[in-house]
Amino acid sequence: MLNDLMKNLKEACGGREDAALLVCCSGGVDSMVLLDLLVKARKKQAFRLGGIHVEHGLRAERSLSDAEFVGGRCREKVLDFHLERLHLETITANIEETARDARYAAIQACLAARGYDYAVTGHNLDDQAETVIYRLVRGSGPRGMGAMEMRSGNIIRPLLTFSRRQIEDY
Repeated sequence: MLNDLMKNLKEACGGREDAALLVCCSGGVDSMVLLDLLVKARKKQAFRLGGIHVEHGLRAERSLSDAEFVGGRCREKVLDFHLERLHLETITANIEETARDARYAAIQACLAARGYDYAVTGHNLDDQAETVIYRLVRGSGPRGMGAMEMRSGNIIRPLLTFSRRQIEDY
């Protein structure tokens, strides 16, 4: 799994082995496996690595425990840890979309302020399928039906070739 992730990462970074990567960590299995794999990959490549957790404030004490968990794992692995706290209005037409937009804005701000080249997310093959189905149900046209790419701008998804099952087995 590590070798395939490194291949995906190298391709997504355009061959750069010295990139500064900000790992987006929710505290779930996908992002925590990604963090672990990237720490191992860093031993073979010279990239800079840090972690970010975006706390939405929507799940009360659970949100804080997720932030503490991710921060602890980053400190264990001797990584810079960035915590972004959002204050979202819960009365919106689509809170998930609002939260996603705010999360990516916070990640982009951290990238710029802290000198990272790319944000790395734990999206996997199962997420890919969900995205296509969601867009199909939503009625997207051919252009909107496209799946997530391994790299979109400065967002990298090196786990897209792995199923959720593979990630959980790891």
